[in-house]
Amino acid sequence: MWFSSDHRGVRIYVRGEFVAPQHWLIQATVANVPGARKGTGAGDRQRTLNELWQGIMLESRVGRSRGAVAVRVVVDGDPDIAALFVQKAPVPSGFPGSGDGGSRGPVAAP
Repeated sequence: MWFSSDHRGVRIYVRGEFVAPQHWLIQATVANVPGARKGTGAGDRQRTLNELWQGIMLESRVGRSRGAVAVRVVVDGDPDIAALFVQKAPVPSGFPGSGDGGSRGPVAAP
């Protein structure tokens, strides 16, 4: 599955895939569109966060419907938004980047 959204100079990509049996990895990117006016107001920021969460929830549902029992989220691009997904739980073996301390989301059990 793939989710993409463009608005006010911000592009959001969200994609999920199995990286190990029953382990679903969601990779999200928040990127500025070159040459576009970037929305900087609180409303624009909230819309970006809402659309990012919508894409992540959609990908999580897809993974779980396909048999995932653990879901991991990785967000790149915007350091402030990525900070919301800093690792809070140990990463199970089989997930890329385990132990690297990057912007990694918590592992969610059913």
